Amino acid sequence: MPPDGTAGDETREDAMHDAATEEQGDGGGASGAPLPGAPLGADGVHAGVAARDVPPASGTWEDGWSDGAGVRLHHVSAGRGPLVLLLHGFPDFWYGWRRQLPALAAAGFRAVAPDLRGYNLSERPARVADYRIERLADDVAALVRALGADRAHVVGHDWGGLIAWQLAMRHPQVVDRLAILNAPHPARFRRLLLDPRQGLRSWYVAFFQLPWLPERVLGANGRRALRRTRVALVAALA
Repeated sequence: MPPDGTAGDETREDAMHDAATEEQGDGGGASGAPLPGAPLGADGVHAGVAARDVPPASGTWEDGWSDGAGVRLHHVSAGRGPLVLLLHGFPDFWYGWRRQLPALAAAGFRAVAPDLRGYNLSERPARVADYRIERLADDVAALVRALGADRAHVVGHDWGGLIAWQLAMRHPQVVDRLAILNAPHPARFRRLLLDPRQGLRSWYVAFFQLPWLPERVLGANGRRALRRTRVALVAALA
């Protein structure tokens, strides 16, 4: 579920996003031209949605690139001022913060929403070990420094919230303020998983760790499958 809480019916922006992702298949973005700095995917093309592919609701935003902890990360930024990092959840990418980026820019902040490693236009290491949460937190700490800041206000949603918790524990020196959406503290979450009801609600975490089956299910009709899953979860938790 995106951080603005919307689910269900497709909005105009969702339709634009779907059009962008469908049209970009032969390289780079909706425009079809390779995005400068984008890492090549396994099929040799630049696959993903860039800021240039989707106009903001207000103001302007731009694509950028930086080095994480050994990977190349894509991010979208808007505004000038104190740095605010917006960390998306699964299965989102920078676009999940499309409403917050212009709002924070208008409020006097430099808002930056990265694609976390493995998502959208950021680099996608092949090894499972490269996605350990410690490595993801190191990416965010490196991003703060790459953006020329010593500290940042960090906002994390869902899986991005768990990464934000880890960042604050592992690299407290780069965190000014921490805001977490829909992600409990890791210690609390470990206790909650012992509750069968919470285990049932978190079924998808175990599902995506199974061999071959998730790829088979999502490969058949990925976007629609994820959309139906999101709507079903929202209805179940309502």
